[in-house]
Amino acid sequence: MKRNILLYVGLVFTTLILVSSCIKDDTPGVGNAGTPQLKIMGAPKQSLFYSPFTDVKKIDLLSVRRDETSPAGIDQAITVKIMAEPDSVAAYNDANGTTYEPLPDSVFSLAGNGTSRDGNLYVVPMASKAIGNELTILLDGSKWDVTHKYAMMFTVADAAGLKIADGAGSIFVTIEAKNKWDGVYAVEGSQADIYSPELGNINLYLSYDNQYADPPMQFELRTLSPTKCICYDNYFYGGEYKPISVNNGDGTFTYSAYGSFCPIFEFDPATDKIIGVTNSYGQPASNSRSAAVDPSGQNQYDASSKTINIKYFMLQPSLIPDPYIRVSFTEKWTYLGPRG
Repeated sequence: MKRNILLYVGLVFTTLILVSSCIKDDTPGVGNAGTPQLKIMGAPKQSLFYSPFTDVKKIDLLSVRRDETSPAGIDQAITVKIMAEPDSVAAYNDANGTTYEPLPDSVFSLAGNGTSRDGNLYVVPMASKAIGNELTILLDGSKWDVTHKYAMMFTVADAAGLKIADGAGSIFVTIEAKNKWDGVYAVEGSQADIYSPELGNINLYLSYDNQYADPPMQFELRTLSPTKCICYDNYFYGGEYKPISVNNGDGTFTYSAYGSFCPIFEFDPATDKIIGVTNSYGQPASNSRSAAVDPSGQNQYDASSKTINIKYFMLQPSLIPDPYIRVSFTEKWTYLGPRG
């Protein structure tokens, strides 16, 4: 279970100067200055992935939030109107080489929350003192052929007199099946950092002091595409982080994380080989860090045992000469179950 440790993290990051990050509170509140705004959370794109199902699942397609600047503003009930633009799906496919289909009416119905629909126009009310509401549907899994990928573009058509926040007036929502590697894994292994040898696998810290989480470390593989998964920490920090231990040299350990580094695994669906590892923050990220698969590893998912054996690198040419390999990771991932 993930622990709330961010206050401790800040102290360690400052001391080690290892991580540069900015944690944003994206929940609007009531202030006393500026212009009241409305935004679609997660804009401009939200990707939803689900394991195949045959019952009916409640899904939040999007969340609308208002940022009022006075108590009087939040006291007012408002109604926001959202326009679905199915024709935009084809344009998105043309621009991105994808094969999404507009979400058909036959596979879903509205789930409540006071929302209603008139053709492609969705009406989303916000009650007095409510900061937002969701456009929620009931998706009928028995009517969803998981070989089909659905999508819809939504745009604010009426913001109820509020200013639409920059870049938050439209969202492209996709609904796809999870790939077969998606799930929660226990992760064990080792790492070697030639620039900072005191930095090691997070399990060293968890074994020394498990007040925040028990070893071994757990990661989620979250579907990004039919062949790619991002390694998401929903156990220790919470987010796209690579937690690490810090050997203090006196038998004690603390913890930190590599800033702007989070691996994405790419699989060959025919062989279950891992054919690529990249950094979710960019190849390279702003601090020059990138990721690469280590060809000396097994780099294989075993479907019978649901385990992954992988070796990969973190490269950092701003600190390390050619071939730029700063950290070598050797890991075994053991499947624990589906993620929530």
